[in-house]
Amino acid sequence: MGLREYLYEQVATHQLGVAQAKELLGELAGGSQQRDIAVVGMACHLPAADDPEQYWANLVAGRIAIGDLPRGRRANAEAFIRAFHGADLIRENRINPDGSLRLDFVRRGYVTQVEQFDAEFFGINPREAQTMDPNQRVLLETAYHALQDGGLAAGELAGRKVGVFIGIDHVEEHKYKKLAADDPMVVTGTWPGILASRLSYLWDLRGPCMVIDTACSSGLVSVHQACQSLRSGESEIAIVGGLSSFTYEAMTFDSELRQLESIESTDDTIRPFDRHAGGTTWGEGVGAVILKPLADAIRDGDRVHAVIKGSAVNNDGASNGITAPNAEAQEDLLLDAWRDARVEPETISYIEAHGTGTVLGDPIEVSALTRAFRRHTAFRQFCGIGSVKSSIGHLVGASGIASLFKVIMMLRHRQFVACVNYSEPNQFINFVDSPVFVTDKGGPWPAKDDAPRRAGVSSFGFSGTNCHVVLEEAPPVVPASGTDAGPHIFTVSAKSRGQLVELIHVTIAALQDSEHDLATVCRSANTGRDHHPWRVAVVAEQLPQLLEILRRVATGPESAHVPGTLQGHFRRIGANKPNPQPDELTEPATRRLSDQAKQAAAEFASQRSFSAARTLGDLYARGADIDWRQVHAGEQGTRVGLPVYPFARTPHWYHRAPEELKPIAGRERLGAVLDSRGVSTPAGDHFVARLSPAADWILSDHIILGQHIIPGTTYLELALEIAAQYRPGPVTVRDLSYAQPCVVDAAESREIVAIVQPEGDDLAIRFMSRAAGQWQVHAECSLRFGVTGPRPTLDLEGLRHELEVDQGDPCFDLMPRPTVIQLGARWRNERIVAAGADSVLVELALPAEMAADLDGAVWHVALFDNAVNAISQKSGDALYLPYHYREVKCWGAMPTRLFSHIRMDRDAWQANQETITYDVDLCDENGLVFASVRGYTTKRVDQESARQIGGGAQRTALGFGWQQEPAPVRPRSGAAQVLLIGGDTELAEALVTAGAQVEHRPTMRPDVLESAPDELSHVVYAVGWQPGPATAAEAPGQLIEGLFVLAKALDEELPDQELALVVVGSGAARVLPDDRVAPESNALAALTNSIGLEFSDLTASYVDADHTVSRSALARAVLAADGGPDRFLRGECGWLRQLESVELPEPAPIATEGGCYLITGGTGALGLEVAGRLAEQAPVTIGLLARSDWDTDSADQARRADIAARLEQIRRNGSTVVEFRADVTDLAAMAGVVRELRRQTADARITGVFHCAGQAGEGIIVNKSLERFRSVVSAKVDGAIILDMVTRDDPPEFLALYSSVLAIFGDIGQSDYMAGNAYLDAFAEWRESCGRRTRVINWPAWLEVGMAVRHGVAGGDNTIASMSTAAALDALGSTLAGKRVQVLPGQANPARIVGHRGLRSALAIGLHQVSEPKVPPLAQPPELPFVDSEEYTPTERELLRVWAETLQVKRIDIYDDFADLGGQSFLAIQLYKAINRAFEQQIEVSDIYSFPSVQQLAAEMDRRARVLTSAAVVKEEVDLGSLIQRIKQGKTSVADAVDLLRAN
Repeated sequence: MGLREYLYEQVATHQLGVAQAKELLGELAGGSQQRDIAVVGMACHLPAADDPEQYWANLVAGRIAIGDLPRGRRANAEAFIRAFHGADLIRENRINPDGSLRLDFVRRGYVTQVEQFDAEFFGINPREAQTMDPNQRVLLETAYHALQDGGLAAGELAGRKVGVFIGIDHVEEHKYKKLAADDPMVVTGTWPGILASRLSYLWDLRGPCMVIDTACSSGLVSVHQACQSLRSGESEIAIVGGLSSFTYEAMTFDSELRQLESIESTDDTIRPFDRHAGGTTWGEGVGAVILKPLADAIRDGDRVHAVIKGSAVNNDGASNGITAPNAEAQEDLLLDAWRDARVEPETISYIEAHGTGTVLGDPIEVSALTRAFRRHTAFRQFCGIGSVKSSIGHLVGASGIASLFKVIMMLRHRQFVACVNYSEPNQFINFVDSPVFVTDKGGPWPAKDDAPRRAGVSSFGFSGTNCHVVLEEAPPVVPASGTDAGPHIFTVSAKSRGQLVELIHVTIAALQDSEHDLATVCRSANTGRDHHPWRVAVVAEQLPQLLEILRRVATGPESAHVPGTLQGHFRRIGANKPNPQPDELTEPATRRLSDQAKQAAAEFASQRSFSAARTLGDLYARGADIDWRQVHAGEQGTRVGLPVYPFARTPHWYHRAPEELKPIAGRERLGAVLDSRGVSTPAGDHFVARLSPAADWILSDHIILGQHIIPGTTYLELALEIAAQYRPGPVTVRDLSYAQPCVVDAAESREIVAIVQPEGDDLAIRFMSRAAGQWQVHAECSLRFGVTGPRPTLDLEGLRHELEVDQGDPCFDLMPRPTVIQLGARWRNERIVAAGADSVLVELALPAEMAADLDGAVWHVALFDNAVNAISQKSGDALYLPYHYREVKCWGAMPTRLFSHIRMDRDAWQANQETITYDVDLCDENGLVFASVRGYTTKRVDQESARQIGGGAQRTALGFGWQQEPAPVRPRSGAAQVLLIGGDTELAEALVTAGAQVEHRPTMRPDVLESAPDELSHVVYAVGWQPGPATAAEAPGQLIEGLFVLAKALDEELPDQELALVVVGSGAARVLPDDRVAPESNALAALTNSIGLEFSDLTASYVDADHTVSRSALARAVLAADGGPDRFLRGECGWLRQLESVELPEPAPIATEGGCYLITGGTGALGLEVAGRLAEQAPVTIGLLARSDWDTDSADQARRADIAARLEQIRRNGSTVVEFRADVTDLAAMAGVVRELRRQTADARITGVFHCAGQAGEGIIVNKSLERFRSVVSAKVDGAIILDMVTRDDPPEFLALYSSVLAIFGDIGQSDYMAGNAYLDAFAEWRESCGRRTRVINWPAWLEVGMAVRHGVAGGDNTIASMSTAAALDALGSTLAGKRVQVLPGQANPARIVGHRGLRSALAIGLHQVSEPKVPPLAQPPELPFVDSEEYTPTERELLRVWAETLQVKRIDIYDDFADLGGQSFLAIQLYKAINRAFEQQIEVSDIYSFPSVQQLAAEMDRRARVLTSAAVVKEEVDLGSLIQRIKQGKTSVADAVDLLRAN
């Protein structure tokens, strides 16, 4: 029965009125396009698929993406497990003796990575990005890609009715919040409602915004809600997402309740509709679609992927159980959806089923389908069904979106794909008589009677909420029309050079075989993408011409001069910078360019000439904002799909776990709010306050936005009550700042835990609470006992009179106004006695019946709240809440009747409306002040304020990561004359093919440079290069010495000749997981670096290539080498080793009681310090190895006495010292040492080895003998090899290798020392890969002992700050406890690191260095983290340093605005504190908003300093007459004079 027949029957049986039937028949006849919804954009990150095309390719190939947790995610998963499952690990015996874990990660459908994110692209501060749940980060990138796929520039959506509908299941979502719980920014980074709101906030979208959780059906229900919003006109465009919360621990412990175990597959295989179906397996992922009314999409020329005809949502109601499916409800759902879609059900030829592969669920679903179809047709097996869950797992909240994507791709390609894992029908499903059949094979999808293909998608929620969507294939593409006349302008842009080149490459690939005309391509690119600061405009007449120009831009050596292109880049800055740099663009300059572009666009539209096109393109490249839709007005046709933006993702993961606090309860109450004192630990004293709305007026009488919120003054009262537990008397509270409000449910009780720690002469307090298993930080402050200055007295009568006669413009309105704050009786206690223009006098009194509130209190929370906030809600035009107290002095207890004098900082408020600052004095009825508040700041509550930025403490250590870069494709300019030493014939031939003239010397000999070619340009040392798979050598052989000899020969044979020395090696480091490490290659790389430092005429480069690199690619890289960091080639990719900030674990003991330890260089300074630390921690046996007898060979009497005293102290601590005289490079001698040391221990084994032996390098290469070079290298290299050999039969628990920072940064005169230590760095990686635990530490100078002290370089202005002995030993403990093989401890000095000639690695963002991949055609020099200038004042320069360190941004100069740098709220407090630490002069937190750039703040601070200087000259008395005279003479400004009077 068709729909028309059904309507006729309904009228005949009086179930439907005639008028309504006519309306429905009319809509069937036409006009459906007004209801149809077009899918115009798609993007996804699904298991094994980062985009829809890869997803489709996997489906067509029948690939199953259910597997093990990706290796790149395991470290974070293990860290999460260590942080929150310590008891489970112990209980289930999952900890190995070496501290590693035995983990059984579950198999499921995993996405490749979740920690990488392009925070800079979205203007999100790195600190905030770290606290953001990956759900938010990945959704943000996916939604942006979906917009781009839909040809919608995010910048053009601002202010429009764009709805955001995000479906997610919240099962896993709160786990990242648990990880980052101690960071204040976690509230917005992980709050469920922010998931959708962040998109609306970032792009200023004004449509509805909601997060939907109906369990498994969340994603598809979001599609339904979006369609309803579009049809009603509530939204004009909708962004719809489905998200399955990412898995962070990826395993289940025995102690955990597995609530869904009954429906989970036991073999991790999903078999929908199959006889052997055994349950489901979970997956994760995210997908986003962009929806528009179909009529609008056709009008706008959008590329339509598919059409949504209709949808329906219902619930199972009272089924067999709240989670059990209901066949009747599913049947009704299908009928409702078909009715809404207004299609004949028998025209639907495919249904993507919910299909979880459960024995019960699948038959119920097929039964419902059969019964629904039977209402309309008796046909059998005409509709295919399948389920994508068998391929990717059950994605829960994203499952509906994943199914939707599958069907859309099937409609686009007109092709069925097989439902994998289906072999035999479920015995409870009668497919023979059913309208449906399982699509167990792929193939063409035939149309029915030339009608459009139609399909349905079902998604049924565990919650009982069901959804079904009806889809139809897209209408035919509208052919292009308008102007084909050339020339045309094609634009491409990015936020960095590297991303620009990458985007050009993928654009070329996408358009290579395109049949689209150039006009359509240009219109699609210009109108469908956002326009970023790095820009290229191409003027062309034909598509092949465009592609050739783009190819030359991306690969040519002179990219800035490619004919037909206009290129430029800029950086937008504020309008107040007086002399912008050439690459800086102010707002006025942008407006001028944009005005010129309007005229140029009109000329181009009318003339269509090359001249007009170049003019418009040039303005675009220089930064003009161009209305490209106006430029292309009149052109029609369907848009071309172009590649999406290639994000520059970097890791953003929160690595600090919250401390598990267990305060002791049940003690006698300590104060009015403070309940008890808990445990005392090395981390501090713990105090507890228990509060609940049911029992405490503090909560019951204080409601904001409908929530019980603990008042901010509660934390101040708690601080005062805590102070009384240590010392009675006056106290000063400083820098009380608020982080996350404490919201308590009406039926809940909350414990506020105050952690008190000593901080110099002060006490630092942090207030926290735990809710839903997660710690939240609410406030922090410092306490100082005592109060500076005399206790003041207020003249209340005089003050009242003064305020009454003050007739200035008021800063506040005392009339009642609407408010979201609801306060109880204890807050109704104030009366404004008198008010002036910017201050008030307030009387407050506590009723007698409430006097008992003060028992045990210092101050009354409500009275003090009113005393400081009497006008805070009457100032400004928004809600202002407490933000920060700079200083609160407490002279004594609060009386029941008091007065408050509040003064508002009018100047600061007029300078910025973001904050309001007050000074307040509180006194008794006689005027005696008991409290004085200075710098109390309230902050405006709006969307911007919600983006508080927290600042986690940085660990002072560096480590190594990797960043990919395009492989070099062009040699340096000029013909190359190459002398190739080593390598093979094929490499020589590849160099010739690349354009070089080559002379090949297969081996390295001392006379290798004799008869060298004339005009030699390159010497290539490839003796260490292995064409086959790399293997680690037991000894470095002659490789290192050969390069040393070659360097000396170059100085002797070819002095003053400019040459490029390129050293080629294999396996200097592990770039990819399967790489093998050859330590001698890393030594070669370090020696190459040293040669480059010492030989001014040589450009020295190291290139590392493994067996996967072709000879031609290696040849190109060799000829393109031009100094700089070491380059690594793997396959077709280039890599840079990246130096980056890392976090180390807390220091752990390095000694185990009864253990045995061997220390080489044992009587040296560092060796003795290690021995001393071992003995301090536990009684152990220590073997000290030295080359000579310290008590007879040392000429330094004081040194001998010190060694003797240190050894005696070790023995007094209960440890045994065994001294050995042997050379660590002597294999036989060391074997004897190990045998003897083992004999000294009870279990005959060595616990750990510290290789501290070494000799300092001295002298430049040309003055250094081979013997001296060999001696320094051998102590490190041969020593490490022999130590490994003689302990290999019973490896110690660890081998700790002492390397040096010089192996990384290099220095003149240290070639041998650099090479030896670099060998250790790679040797540690190699040995660790062999299963023998190894750690290497690249030590900076130690302040008190060691080589640096002996040579006078400790404590200088080094790249890495020198370390105290105690700090170094702590770092040693942290390194041995951690997982990183190589660590560089200490505090980096960015000013010295940036531009350091010897640096062998790129720098990460955390070191304030732009580390974009260096792309040959668009290479850029290293940038400072801040723009420096000799014109800056000392204040500007120091402030710039503080801002850069605190905000952790890539680039900053003195004119950048605080808000534009991603700074808000909590980060402003961090910046305020950092500035006050760096300057003796104190600022207010509101100054950050009043003077929001370094230039403005520095000017204000310098002005204040002048005032203070003047005040010091004037002393205590200010002669008004002389001051006026100074103003007249121009010696003092009016503003300074006013400040001077205020100061006195």
